[in-house]
Amino acid sequence: LVIAHLLLPHEPYVFDEVGRYPTPAERASRTLDEGYRRQMRFTNDRILAFVDELLAAPEADRPIIVIAADEGPYPDGYAKDQVRFDWSTATTDDLEIKYGILLSFYLPGDPMPGAIAPYDRMTSVNTWPVVLSHAFAGPWTLSPDRSWTSAGWRRPYDLEDVTDRLP
Repeated sequence: LVIAHLLLPHEPYVFDEVGRYPTPAERASRTLDEGYRRQMRFTNDRILAFVDELLAAPEADRPIIVIAADEGPYPDGYAKDQVRFDWSTATTDDLEIKYGILLSFYLPGDPMPGAIAPYDRMTSVNTWPVVLSHAFAGPWTLSPDRSWTSAGWRRPYDLEDVTDRLP
């Protein structure tokens, strides 16, 4: 089992779309969105090349692959005032930007009897029960698919359930 947490495309956006380090002047001339898009293109290209290598193996030797984001980019309102931004009052669009993450699986071979299949509206809390139930017998159970946010940077443990506010 190998787990890698890539800190891309988080700020600062230090790579362009081909993996080059932009000069300070180039970075200053770009908006945050442009820096994000350029670094995201580079990140996507590198991940796809890696996945292609893994899938080039004979079918019986292909690994389970999980590609998941931990969070989406910060919305504009957060970028304008990070300290006072209150996630509990964020718009539906802001929540979708932040919580609408990529969660993708490649599960080779036949699943174990009773395996839990990936399903629509699955949250990342259930990633490992789904993946592990595919390959290993066991009493795998799912957690409730809920999404929580905090009131903000100053009150990280003041939580609010926003599941029903997500599209």
